[in-house]
Amino acid sequence: MKPYLLSAFAAILSTSAMAYDAKSGGNTSVKQDGANAYSLPATNLPMSKRLDFSVGNSFFRNPWVQAPATTDARDGLGPLFNTNGCQNCHIKDGRGHPPEKDDIHAVSMLVRLSIPAMTPEQKKAYIMDGGIPEPTYGGQL
Repeated sequence: MKPYLLSAFAAILSTSAMAYDAKSGGNTSVKQDGANAYSLPATNLPMSKRLDFSVGNSFFRNPWVQAPATTDARDGLGPLFNTNGCQNCHIKDGRGHPPEKDDIHAVSMLVRLSIPAMTPEQKKAYIMDGGIPEPTYGGQL
């Protein structure tokens, strides 16, 4: 291949990659990249679905109680949980993060534990559940 064709081909590839990176979420990408970007509805969400988004977001932000409870509005917190609300670990609707330097509270991190699948039943459970809980500590620390 001639050198100038190779250069032209590389230039085309690099510009198409930049355009893709600018909208990594495709048509759902929001036009903000700040701290609140994950808290916004998808750009292509129709106005008729914005109320659904707001209701879902309220469930994400507000605390839950362990079921069964005296209220059924926000009960259903599972048998194993780190905190009583999604937002407590997923700050600004994002991923969990390691503690800052000198901060001893790891509020949004956990470690999944599993033992090797030895029996056919364990192999099936491993495929279905993604792991076999460690007998002493369970499936998560």
